[in-house]
Amino acid sequence: KGKEIVCRQGFRYPRTVQIIAEETCYNDDFEAYRLLLVSAPLVGRIRTATIARPIKARDKLAVARRSISEHKRCIKAYLGDSKVLNTFQRELQEFIDHFRGNYVLVKGFVDDAAQKCKKRCKSSIESALRAVKLGHGRQQELIVATEMLVVYSLRKKIFEGICTLCKDEDNK
Repeated sequence: KGKEIVCRQGFRYPRTVQIIAEETCYNDDFEAYRLLLVSAPLVGRIRTATIARPIKARDKLAVARRSISEHKRCIKAYLGDSKVLNTFQRELQEFIDHFRGNYVLVKGFVDDAAQKCKKRCKSSIESALRAVKLGHGRQQELIVATEMLVVYSLRKKIFEGICTLCKDEDNK
């Protein structure tokens, strides 16, 4: 983390991109090489995700790549500083707290946890949309932002649960 690639010589325009992740891979001759996931392409146009622009089919990846703070800004922009936003945030936080404190992942029922999260997100979004009118594209952005925030908030609990479930298999 914190590493970057600086493109100067041999590139039409100088550019700096962040290295998000790296992995060691091997070719057919078992020679190692590093595979880097970077924050933007090294050449060509960089598309930025803006909250004001509605989502289109080709933009789904850009929306999914938003940071958590960008998802929070999206929710705030669409629901505004209002009672609707406060209720929305409170309901989701109550669900997150309840899930963290009470939910146990059981082998064979991991998908149930995902469905429970998705159902709660959908319920909160539907409730908010009764008070705030958004076009289809912005509704989709709100859905993605909400699901990403809930999963982000529960990631530690879910990961620990999956590790516990897979402990026996990992020890083999």
